[in-house]
Amino acid sequence: MKITYAGSTDRGLVRRTNEDAILMCANQDGGLFLVADGIGGLGSGEKASALLRAVYLDWWNKHFRTSGPAFRFADASEELRALLKKANGEIYQRYGEMGAGTTLALLYLSGGYALILSSGDSRIYRARGLWDYQQLTTDDVYENFADNGVIEQHLVGKLVAAIGIQREPLYRMQTERLKKGDRFLLCSDGIYRFVPQDMIRSALQRRNTEPQQLLRTFQSTVRKAGAGDNLSLIYVRVEEL
Repeated sequence: MKITYAGSTDRGLVRRTNEDAILMCANQDGGLFLVADGIGGLGSGEKASALLRAVYLDWWNKHFRTSGPAFRFADASEELRALLKKANGEIYQRYGEMGAGTTLALLYLSGGYALILSSGDSRIYRARGLWDYQQLTTDDVYENFADNGVIEQHLVGKLVAAIGIQREPLYRMQTERLKKGDRFLLCSDGIYRFVPQDMIRSALQRRNTEPQQLLRTFQSTVRKAGAGDNLSLIYVRVEEL
């Protein structure tokens, strides 16, 4: 498999610290990409996202740093889900009293398939071909869980799920078949709250987007809008399966 990718994370113009964390790993066998947006006071959000990143980086280094026998996609998917639960327990145990946690948007590519794990409101978008574009994740926020038809406006946008905020994690898991040329964007809300959706769609639908240029364009747009949050994004393009 051949993958082109680029990513960045930055504290923005308002926040004193960067509580986001990103992970980008790839080789001929596949790739593992992650955006985590820490939540919680007293620096615990930053620690939560860093812990989550470290858990998945350790897994990648264990299985992919050196060449070895092929790792079945199904087996890898189960291990990645188990690691989510492990990280949730560790974060909850260490920082739970402070209400700390982290969002998760994880993309694993291997064997012609993509695994998506998500919790919270960080997002993964995908573009395929000329016209196929969609958000693969669902924001775990109040309005998407309200089932009585009555929306309390002061709760709109409030997270109802994240890694580490409760004993048992709430998360979403799905698999997708890959196609040559698939483009993905992983990002924290510090990106999509300031970058117009039409701009995200247009950038992903261009099949030969230069990754670093996409990053610079989005960063510039966010900064012009005030960059009121940490901003993290990863662009991934599948060149060959």
